[in-house]
Amino acid sequence: MWARISTGSHNILQEARDVRVAFKLIGVEYSGDSTRIYDPLAENGMVDGIAEKVENLSYADGTVKLLSWDAESDMPLAFTYSKGVYIVEYKAIDGKDPGAGEWNVYYAFRVLNYSTDK
Repeated sequence: MWARISTGSHNILQEARDVRVAFKLIGVEYSGDSTRIYDPLAENGMVDGIAEKVENLSYADGTVKLLSWDAESDMPLAFTYSKGVYIVEYKAIDGKDPGAGEWNVYYAFRVLNYSTDK
């Protein structure tokens, strides 16, 4: 089981890294015309149409939530990517080169399922 979890976590991490690259490409595309990508009031943190662009560019078919965006460098500061039982969190590291970040991969599973007739 551990080998399966380890392999899955590496695969999901690569997908999340592809999502980050897609965000960077979209940021470059949108930086010239002052169009916003980040919408903190939206459920996924993105303006309409951006989630589809991220999926098309990254080929990642999980759920992306943009949590923070750096308008100066046009790069994500924080986002989550989830697919199946895996969740990846990305957070940029302050004071480091643009693109330096911390990645955390989580694996969730049901520990207990309890039900009763009454």
